[in-house]
Amino acid sequence: MDPNFFTVNWERLIEVLTMIVILAFFVERALTWLFQIKWYEDYLKPLHIKPFIAFALSYGVCYFWDFDALSIILVKEKMETLGFVVTAGIIAGGSKGALELLRNIRMFQKESKGDSSGTKS
Repeated sequence: MDPNFFTVNWERLIEVLTMIVILAFFVERALTWLFQIKWYEDYLKPLHIKPFIAFALSYGVCYFWDFDALSIILVKEKMETLGFVVTAGIIAGGSKGALELLRNIRMFQKESKGDSSGTKS
């Protein structure tokens, strides 16, 4: 494939990142009850498995609903396991991180649009 034909579909990217933020909120809220019960505090918290639980749930959500952000953004014909893993990792990172990622992409998008219509060389 000619690299000169590669372009970023900003609308698709923003939609995918918005879905990641929404799923991160859902996973975070769904696990809140588990991480706040006394049994978890007493037995599982010392094992430091909170990120693994969040990742496992996130992967399950991505796999069940066929949400592979990389394949969607890069327009692949089918979903890939690596895409599920990467997407689940971002979602498991929490809504704060996902929101920050979305903000950074939006700022980059605005800057790149401003530069392309600016001065001539």
